[in-house]
Amino acid sequence: MRLIFTLTVVLFVIGGCETSNPISYVVLVKESLTEKLFKNSRPSHLSNEDVFKLENIIKECINKYNSELQVDDGIYSLMDLDEYKRQYLPVLNSNGDKIVWVNFFCDHGGLDWTNVIIGADDGGNCYAHITVNLTNGSCNDILVNGYS
Repeated sequence: MRLIFTLTVVLFVIGGCETSNPISYVVLVKESLTEKLFKNSRPSHLSNEDVFKLENIIKECINKYNSELQVDDGIYSLMDLDEYKRQYLPVLNSNGDKIVWVNFFCDHGGLDWTNVIIGADDGGNCYAHITVNLTNGSCNDILVNGYS
């Protein structure tokens, strides 16, 4: 399992080096993380097609979130997807659906974000996550951190 995870990270880093764009996401395939975030599931993988579909669903969900946000509420800000790095944790649930937990962050605090889940207790919209069901194309559980 560790070998698969390492190969996945290496492929994305190599792929990121071939373009002028820095790497913006990593797929984490770790059984220990899967067990903590999802009950009755097992680790899965993402194909290029899965990532393309995932990105489209994320864009739709974040556009909806932004359109429903009270911009002047002073607590939350619009999310600009270009500002985030992403961690994808794909699993297969007990129904066979491919579920992806997506972690967004704009500051990794010097941690190796390709291996460690990045999180914070606050930090506003610099930190957020959603759950996407790739099988049915839905997203839910959009959680944007607040400010302390």
